[in-house]
Amino acid sequence: MEYIVEGQDVSPEELSDESWQSPGLRAQEQRRAALRLATAAAKPTTTPASLPSSKRVNTSPPQHRRRAPLPRLPADTIHIVGRPKSPVELTKLQPWHLYTALLQAAFLQDLPPASRDTVRIHPVNNTFTLSVADSARAQAYLRITSLTVSGNTFTVHLYAPPPDDALRGILYHAFDDFTDQAILEDLQASNPTLSVVGGRRMGKAPHILVTLMEPKLPRWIFYHGVQLRLLPFRNKVEACYNCRSTGHRTDVCPKPRQERCHRCGAAHPTPPEGSPPTCNPRCIVCNGNHSTYSSNCKHRYVQRPQRQKAPVPDTHPPPQQPVPPAAVVRSSQQAASGPSPAPPPKSVTASPPPVPAVPKPTSQPMNSTWPRGAPGLPSEPQVVALQQENASLRQQVTAQSAQIAAQKT
Repeated sequence: MEYIVEGQDVSPEELSDESWQSPGLRAQEQRRAALRLATAAAKPTTTPASLPSSKRVNTSPPQHRRRAPLPRLPADTIHIVGRPKSPVELTKLQPWHLYTALLQAAFLQDLPPASRDTVRIHPVNNTFTLSVADSARAQAYLRITSLTVSGNTFTVHLYAPPPDDALRGILYHAFDDFTDQAILEDLQASNPTLSVVGGRRMGKAPHILVTLMEPKLPRWIFYHGVQLRLLPFRNKVEACYNCRSTGHRTDVCPKPRQERCHRCGAAHPTPPEGSPPTCNPRCIVCNGNHSTYSSNCKHRYVQRPQRQKAPVPDTHPPPQQPVPPAAVVRSSQQAASGPSPAPPPKSVTASPPPVPAVPKPTSQPMNSTWPRGAPGLPSEPQVVALQQENASLRQQVTAQSAQIAAQKT
């Protein structure tokens, strides 16, 4: 049997000669080479070589999730993700049975325990991940199409995703009947300065998902001769239209397939696209009165956990009580004169009886009209000068009054 690819005849021998690699696998190979160079440059000359490079773990701070975070796989190995295409629940399989089935399907021999390939089953989204240190073994795993575990045979799809630190962006309404391979080739040829490692259509939506190995996501990118805006990609909550639950997608649902409506979840076919709906929508994520992943759903995106800030200790000293001026003067005088002598002993003579206090007449409180309080009393020379000035003014007023009276007569 022969295959037709881009108008050229390809034989099965040419298809399986391991000359073609997926974009994700090529990106992981480049990342492994860069990590090896960085490790060799930073490695001291006296470091023992007893620890294999595949067992070094790239440490990172744990993410705050509702469940315990999964252990990170070695960064210098190739990661392969497997997604079952038949109804099977991976969490109920024995992991070593799955590992044995993978070796048999890939026609590979088992390795010693220290360098053995690692299999990890995700506890929520019904997928598994392989950590492989050898590129040839990774190519053999990628050719697997079905597995037989404990007598149960199911189809499976394995692929090599981009590295974990890759950035993803969306080109909205940019899809136009191109294959994923043609989309990736045009993105790589149109943007030679960017390391584009992935480009494909997002499911059935008319958008394109672009994956880059860049420190920062560019704002603009060229695609088919047009400069388009590249917006950041945000992960959505995985929802299943088959069992109407979150945590996994419909294609990996472990339950048997059911003919359910995507809008309301009832047991009737989904109305064709463009036809008027005949049922009320119900969101799988938030149980709201709208379609799943609708723009009206406020919980459709994965929420990043908010880290609780630790209370900042108060480093400021407590406020001191104001000290009266007399106490300040007294304390300064005591400090200048040295320690005060001991007080004389109190006499035991009888003191006269206390004089009863005469009550002072109460006066009305005077409201000051000065904005900053009443002014201070003037000194004695100023008082004398003011009295003399007032006396001279009185004399002038008296003289002027006498002159006015004489003129009237």
